[in-house]
Amino acid sequence: MDRNWTKSMIRSTMKGLLALAVAGSIWSTPMSSIAAAGTDSIRVAMFLDLGSQYRSTTNAITLHSGNAMTASFGTGQEALRIASNQPTRFSVDSYRVKVLETTDWSVVSEAAKKLQATSDKPMVFADGKVYKLYTGMYASDKAASDAAARTTTAVAAQLNGQTPTVRGGWHLSAGAYGSEAQAESARAAYVGAGLDAFNVLVPTGTGVTYEVWVGEAASRSELAQIQRTAGGGLVEVDPRTPGLIIRTDVSSNLVNPKQQSHYMLSGESSTLQLSGNGSGIQVKERSERTYRGSFEVGQKNGQLYLVNELPMEQYLYSVVGAEVPSSWGAEALKAQAVAARSYALFQGNKFEVAHVVDTTLSQAYYGTSHEYDSIIAAVDATQGEVVKKDGRLVETVFSSNSGGITADAVEIWGNRHDVLTSVQSSGDASAQASLNKWYHVLLPNGVQAM
Repeated sequence: MDRNWTKSMIRSTMKGLLALAVAGSIWSTPMSSIAAAGTDSIRVAMFLDLGSQYRSTTNAITLHSGNAMTASFGTGQEALRIASNQPTRFSVDSYRVKVLETTDWSVVSEAAKKLQATSDKPMVFADGKVYKLYTGMYASDKAASDAAARTTTAVAAQLNGQTPTVRGGWHLSAGAYGSEAQAESARAAYVGAGLDAFNVLVPTGTGVTYEVWVGEAASRSELAQIQRTAGGGLVEVDPRTPGLIIRTDVSSNLVNPKQQSHYMLSGESSTLQLSGNGSGIQVKERSERTYRGSFEVGQKNGQLYLVNELPMEQYLYSVVGAEVPSSWGAEALKAQAVAARSYALFQGNKFEVAHVVDTTLSQAYYGTSHEYDSIIAAVDATQGEVVKKDGRLVETVFSSNSGGITADAVEIWGNRHDVLTSVQSSGDASAQASLNKWYHVLLPNGVQAM
C-alpha cells in the first residue's frame, strides 16, 4: 500500500471498507434507534468557510423545488412562501464591492463576464431601469478593499468614471410599513434622492413586517455620513436585527437579463430555514442535485454557509450509494451502511454549524441521484446499528484499496489504536489484477527505464 497516505486521504471515502478489514477487532451493536447512538438527524455543510479546516464558498445559492417552499427565520417566524418551480437566490449581508451601476445592459454584462474569470465573482441586480454590479462576499473590510482595487483594474473599460467601493451590512431604517407596496413607495423616494434603499422583511415576534432600510455602509462612520445626507427620521438598524433584504437578481443570464427573486440575509447570527413539501430541494451550485430534508442559510466568518439537515437514515441512502456500487452483495452493502453511520455519528459537531460536509473530507453525499433500492434496503436492514469498542463509537474510516494490507493507525496519525491495526486485506487483489504491470529495467549503460 502507499505508506504516504495522509490523514485526509485515509479519511477519503471511496469504494471499499477498512471497516471490513478490521472486523475481527470490533463489534456492531443494534440500537433501538439512531437517537440512542447520539442523533436521529444530521447536518451536512455544503458551503462553509472554516479557514484551513474546510473552505467551500459561493457568493449566493439558488434553490428551487417541485413543490412550494417555506422560508422561516431562525426565531421561528415564517418569512415568505416560494412558489413551486421558482428558482430563488439567497446570499448574506456581508462585505462586498459595488463595482458600477448603469442603465446600459451591455456595459454591465461585459463587466460581469470579465469578472466571472476572476476570484471576484459578480452579482448583478436590477432596480427599475438601473443595473447594479457587485462582487463578493468578503470576510473583512480589508479583503473587500483589496477586491475593489482588483475590480478597478479588471473592468476599467466599463467603469466610465465610476470607482468600485466597499459596501457592507450597516443600515438605517426609515420605519415599518403595512405592505410591500407602501414600503416600495417610501423606498422609491430615497432612491430618487440618490440613496441606496431596500425593502426588507423583518420578524416582529408574531409575524413579519416590511421595513425600508437606507444605505449599505461598510462601517458605522460611513453610516453616519449617509444619515447626514438623508436627513432626520432615520434610525440605525441594530446589527443583530434579522432581516431579508429584497433584491431582483439578473445574474443568471448575462446575454438577456432574466429576473429572479433574491433575498439577502442580514443580522449577526441570523439564520434562515427553508423547507419543501416532499419533492426535495435542488441546489444549483451543487451540480443541480436534489436533496431531502431542509436547508439552513447563515453567515460564518463573513461568508454564506448552507447546511442540509435531514434524518440520518435518509442521509445514508445517498452516502452509501455514492461510496460503493449498488450492485454489491447485500451483506457488503449492510457493512458499508454500518460503517458510514458509525463514522458520521463519531464526528459530533466537528464543523461547528454541521456534523459533516458533503465532500470526501467526510463522506461523499450527492443527494437523491445516488439512492438505489438495494442500498436503501441495506440501510433499513441495519437501522441504528453502529460499530463500538468497549461501549464507545469507533471512527470507522475506510478507503478504496489498501494494496493487500491496511496501515496501522500509528503510520497515519502517529498514535496507536487498538482497533485500527494493520491486517491482511486479500480482497484488494481483485482491483490490482486488472491493472497494467510496471517494470524497472536497468540497462547495460546504467540507465534505469520504466
